[in-house]
Amino acid sequence: RMVVNFGNSSGEIWENTGAAGFPFERNINGVFEEGCLNGKTVAQQDNAAFWVADDYTVRRLDGVVPVRVSTHAVEQFLSGCTVSTLEAFTYEQEGHFFYCLTADEGSWVYDAVTDTWAERQSYGYDNWRVRYHAQFAGKELVGDYLSNKVGYLTFDDYTEWDDIQRMSWTYQPVYAEGQRAFHKRFEVILETGVGLTTGQGSDPLIMLQKSDDGGKTWQSLPDKKLGKLGDRMTRAIWHNLGSSRQRVYRAAVSDPIAISITDTILEVDGGRL
Repeated sequence: RMVVNFGNSSGEIWENTGAAGFPFERNINGVFEEGCLNGKTVAQQDNAAFWVADDYTVRRLDGVVPVRVSTHAVEQFLSGCTVSTLEAFTYEQEGHFFYCLTADEGSWVYDAVTDTWAERQSYGYDNWRVRYHAQFAGKELVGDYLSNKVGYLTFDDYTEWDDIQRMSWTYQPVYAEGQRAFHKRFEVILETGVGLTTGQGSDPLIMLQKSDDGGKTWQSLPDKKLGKLGDRMTRAIWHNLGSSRQRVYRAAVSDPIAISITDTILEVDGGRL
């Protein structure tokens, strides 16, 4: 019964009043001052409209109020991306409602249930290859904008159209107040022994890198095994990692296996941590 009209610098909500001739009339309170940056970013999810506003924020229409849902990181990305390439779609999976926003420079996904944002990136590309969505036969079907392939989103597959799906995470800097600290042991506590029976992933590895200049350059450390199938006693530990005044660690897994991390332990001597 309602139509949301987006302009460059404002928007209006019209509703079906059943009037003779033309049944839609503007809602008396349905005017908002946030325009739309690109019409392809408008999408509906969780009984609300989402879009990228002309002030480089992401808005959700709550009744007649455009509520800001983006973070400063998302807004910084939007202000620097190619606006003409922005597109959005939505989907629902396991009780979560997602708004997916993509430009040539990257992709961001908003979870309306947890009110959190996450970046998504296909291996070897700046953004996420998934661009289109339709629900059919109980599956969330998606299209690959690089090809004519159609797939479906699932939590039980760890490849992307048979290509590598790399999982990577970066830890917060270890700052020793300008003094040199000696890193003795770094351990990622996670479920091991989950390798596949054959092929890639039968002997999975976890990779670790360190940076002593704030993440500008990285040095790779030896890979550690995550254990073949059933080898539950495997541990991912690195010893004698040198010294630094400020260090950042980054870990990654490229094998198509499930990853469940519970904790990370770092032992450091010296400095003031």
